[in-house]
Amino acid sequence: MATELGFGDTPQLTAEPQFGGEKQPTRRTGVRRYSMQNVILKAYELLKILLPILKDFPRDQKFLLGDRIQNFASEVMELLVEAYYLPPGEQKKGNLRQVNIKLETLRYYVRLCYEQGYYSSLKMKDLNERINEVGRMTGGWLKALK
Repeated sequence: MATELGFGDTPQLTAEPQFGGEKQPTRRTGVRRYSMQNVILKAYELLKILLPILKDFPRDQKFLLGDRIQNFASEVMELLVEAYYLPPGEQKKGNLRQVNIKLETLRYYVRLCYEQGYYSSLKMKDLNERINEVGRMTGGWLKALK
């Protein structure tokens, strides 16, 4: 797949390569915007993976820990979308710092639920990898703003 800059400089994915088989963006901002969209997609995928897992929680924890985890994952995605559309500055950096804080809290809730036996070690490993990936990408975005 190649990237094609469309309306508002937001890259659109196309099925065929744009430049003779090579993946070459036309502008540097297109590359940066595309990588920023990737972190949003990773946060979306994390939420999508979490929802079915949370449905299998015991009834008494589904509405306590399950809701808490779902809310933190949703807030991470919302803050990333908001940061994507904000102009560079302190507010964008603040949003990305908030994402890091929410991810750290989410890590502890995921660990607590694993220790309570609400899901397997394979799911725990997958969730941790996804949370860490979003964290790494967010950290890279924050670093690029400095």
